[in-house]
Amino acid sequence: MKSARHLTGKQLELVENRVQESSCVFQYRGYLCALLSMKVRPVSAVIGLLSAFTLAATFYAWRFSYFWLDDFNVFFWVQRLDYSLGRMVWDCINPFANAFRPFGILFYWIFWHIFGLSPLPYHLFAWAIHTANVILLFVLLSRIVGSRYGAAVGALLFGFRANFTDIYWSFGTIFELLALFLMLLAMLAYSSEMKFRWKLVTAVLLYLLAVKSKEMAITLPALLLLFDISFSRERWTRKLTSLYAVLVLFGLALGYSKLTTIESASRTAPYYMDISALTLGRGYGWYFDHLYGMKIRWGAWGIVSVLLIAFFIYRRERRGLFFLGYVYITLLPVIFLVNHRYEFFWYIPFFGISGLAAVLADSIEKLLRVRISENALAFAAAVVFACLSAGHWLRESSASAEVIRVEASAAVEFEALVTAVRHLPSPETGAVIYFTAFPKYFDAESLNFVTQVTLRRTDVSPALVDAFPDPCRSCVQFMR
Repeated sequence: MKSARHLTGKQLELVENRVQESSCVFQYRGYLCALLSMKVRPVSAVIGLLSAFTLAATFYAWRFSYFWLDDFNVFFWVQRLDYSLGRMVWDCINPFANAFRPFGILFYWIFWHIFGLSPLPYHLFAWAIHTANVILLFVLLSRIVGSRYGAAVGALLFGFRANFTDIYWSFGTIFELLALFLMLLAMLAYSSEMKFRWKLVTAVLLYLLAVKSKEMAITLPALLLLFDISFSRERWTRKLTSLYAVLVLFGLALGYSKLTTIESASRTAPYYMDISALTLGRGYGWYFDHLYGMKIRWGAWGIVSVLLIAFFIYRRERRGLFFLGYVYITLLPVIFLVNHRYEFFWYIPFFGISGLAAVLADSIEKLLRVRISENALAFAAAVVFACLSAGHWLRESSASAEVIRVEASAAVEFEALVTAVRHLPSPETGAVIYFTAFPKYFDAESLNFVTQVTLRRTDVSPALVDAFPDPCRSCVQFMR
């Protein structure tokens, strides 16, 4: 190679140009390397911020939330029965009490006595419980799946769903919120290194309160047993036998009290149960169809489930078997209610769907981990999660747009009626409150609930008339 002093002018110019080009390439490569060398922790923070933004945007979309018919129904009975705080707590901890969902009603009682008919505190509390459930779901998925990225995907799918619109706008779903919160806490405690006696006390107490919140939580012992079968490497011991014996005993007592409270022999009643194999298949098919708006015969869903089970067994994927079993077990209490099916009943079982999504995400992560560096994987995970968040938000927002419109319209009408009743002059004892119209979805019973709850009076009663009497002291002008 020639030395620099032996190079001609043109040769020196060519060398300088190549050096400049090389430096530019190295510079751009440096920028790319710097981008791909993002630390894992900042990327995890970005994923957390995206999840938080999704939740905040969800709650903002339902900022119009007011009270629904179920809320006024509960307010009516809270006011009429006038139970003391001690009586409410006793109904919560007594497994043989047949009060209707007393742990959820307890929060109605507390908020009713503190805030009355001011809706914001109710909804802030409900949204806080949902946020806590998202966090607990993420923590539990991280523990079971072993992947924070997979857990984040599962939590994202759970945080905002068109199926859960009632969760965001009606305080009447506080029962689902509390039940799932307590069930997730119980599974976290059960899977921890807690001493057995504290694990027993915690599991029993959380199970009791969960069932006192929502009957679907009756399946918790079966879920814990499924967890043991799927993941525990310890031998079966007398301690475990005693734990499940206590849980089953509580479950039988709680189940009996609930059945005597809500079961009905009338085929048209909301809680009528048609226990048959055909209803079993059709029930699961109905819920799976409504998960993403698909229309598949229930037999096809059964075939898909069997194929998934066979695949998980072949791959020795215990996590997949656990999450699929979780879905079927937690849906079972509502499957036979042929007259009482709602999409928001997916709220408790959806943990299993989130788990299956987390397992899939973890499998993809493991495939990529052997091909690219850890920092590049973290960067790719952040980009994919951002795209997934945007796509998920757009899909669920579109699916819930019409529901939001209907719910917002109902909220405006309900609030207008309450405002009109509230501005009445103080009625006389035993007065009749006259109405010429009431909001859509109302009936005579709900009109009575709203009237007495708004006035905080149990001696007044409403009457629907074509025209107000003359004179009329207690007349409500309501225009639909």
